[in-house]
Amino acid sequence: MCLVRIAVCLGVVSWFVGTQQTVRTATVLVSQWRLDEGTGRTTSDSVASGSGRLRNGATWTTGRNSAAVSMDGVNDYISLPSLEVTGSALTVSAWVKNSSFPSGVAQRFISKAVDGTESQTYWMLGQINNGQNRLHFRLRAGGATTTLIASTGNLPLNTWYHAAATYDGSNMRLFLNGVQVGSVAKSGPLSSGPNVAVNIGRSPEGSNYLSGAIDDVRIYSSALTSAEVAALAGTSTNQPPTVSLSGPANGASFAAGTTITVSATAADANGTVSSVQFFDGSASIGTDTSSPYSVSWSGAAVGSHTLKAVATDNGGATTESATRTVTVTSSTPPPTNQPPSVSLTAPSSGATFNAPASITLNATASDADGSIARVEFYNGTTRLGTDTSSPYSFSWTSVAAGSYSLKAVAYDNAGGMTSSSTLDVTVKPPNLPSTAAFTPSSNHATAVDRYVVEIFPAGADTTVANPVATRDIGKPAITNGEIRADISSTILALNPGNYVATVTAFGAGGSSQSPASPQFTR
Repeated sequence: MCLVRIAVCLGVVSWFVGTQQTVRTATVLVSQWRLDEGTGRTTSDSVASGSGRLRNGATWTTGRNSAAVSMDGVNDYISLPSLEVTGSALTVSAWVKNSSFPSGVAQRFISKAVDGTESQTYWMLGQINNGQNRLHFRLRAGGATTTLIASTGNLPLNTWYHAAATYDGSNMRLFLNGVQVGSVAKSGPLSSGPNVAVNIGRSPEGSNYLSGAIDDVRIYSSALTSAEVAALAGTSTNQPPTVSLSGPANGASFAAGTTITVSATAADANGTVSSVQFFDGSASIGTDTSSPYSVSWSGAAVGSHTLKAVATDNGGATTESATRTVTVTSSTPPPTNQPPSVSLTAPSSGATFNAPASITLNATASDADGSIARVEFYNGTTRLGTDTSSPYSFSWTSVAAGSYSLKAVAYDNAGGMTSSSTLDVTVKPPNLPSTAAFTPSSNHATAVDRYVVEIFPAGADTTVANPVATRDIGKPAITNGEIRADISSTILALNPGNYVATVTAFGAGGSSQSPASPQFTR
């Protein structure tokens, strides 16, 4: 258990914070300048509240998407409000159409900087001529600024192209029209510069002006994947899904009147499976939109039938499975197959693990009128593994931080299927603080009614800033001279980033807040 240790005596505080790691979450768009207004001297951030201003004659023009802003390369630019990205991840992207590449000018598409030097730049995406016109990315993290120049990909004139730069805490990368054109190793949290200006079309001190047009400028507090950048640039290619019939067995025979379970497995490497449709020849016999995919086929005519499955992914691509042949006979049908029973016995519902986790899934399964063919284990709709013999088990390793919904699906020898009830487990980031431990106020017994833990972004003035999270822990009992309170749910609810915290004691005579703790990371 990792502790956040706090000593509070209505004004005296000391802390201990264990080693932390930043865990990457889903894509987080924090600012987007569509530049679609087409008129006036201002433009709006479509994600956050804020307004930018067109300066020194910057004009509206036709954009890659709707309108765009044209700049003369002399003194035109767009001034933006304060923009701060914290944590250890960043993506900056824009559509650009250069009208010229003036000699000696390293054009800035968007820049957060004190001046045009490397050491005074916080982050910047632009163009530079190193013998060829290439993309140019600077980033200040871990206390130092690093410059990355694309190793390939010459920039065109008078043609829209998509430029993107990403940082994931380990590497800086550049992308031209969705294709990676450069990378360099880099680590550390993004440097904070809350009062450093951000401009579109120049370096904020007044240099390296953009000559051309710019459209749809985006800033993320996460590192987009190569596929996500390609999707932004409109160059991603959809891969078709895979699908195969899993039941009934090829050559199986059924008596007329039998309800036949037709099942399939399907997956999609770069998206999701939208549906699986089942066919007898060219006639549809049903569709399933969630895994495990199956239909119950009744009323099949006596004779031979050719079955197949067709999977469709979220991009509209389709794939047909190989066919299987079954026979329906006119003899007296056998007794109706009873589906198997199955239950997931481990892990326990609500269990918590630390990343990278190893989780053993155990299940029991039986079949009243046959035998168990296999038991499949799932996280949501994703199949994790299969076991064909009892005791049924699967070892799931290297599980990343997150919340997971687990279940087991049993199949019997006649194709019958049953899903267990689901159980939820949580995998916490390694060394994530979960407990606040602090020394109570010296007048705890007589003057304190309750204690409140408050969490602030790193660098905030905790005496005036609004906390991003609070936890009223009441007035717990004192054990061995200190108070401990579980704050894991409060920590888990925070966005990835760097934080400080305080504890405030409240009583009839007022309140007193401790100084800010040393910085810790979610």
